[in-house]
Amino acid sequence: MTAIDKLIQTADNEVGYLEKSSNSQLDDKTANAGMNNYTKYWRDIKNEYQGQPWCAVFGYMVLYQGFRSG
Repeated sequence: MTAIDKLIQTADNEVGYLEKSSNSQLDDKTANAGMNNYTKYWRDIKNEYQGQPWCAVFGYMVLYQGFRSG
């Protein structure tokens, strides 16, 4: 699989994920949906930023997951 294919697959796997209203059920795609910017992306990258806009961390997560070895 090429690097670009891995990036696309990683992003595609997140289709349907909704941001959460609190720090609960972050791994479930649709549970606890809300507009408070809580996501599994911030939890996994820099948890103290929970509640901040998550568009940049999503891009970072896709790149990190797509290019990490293993």
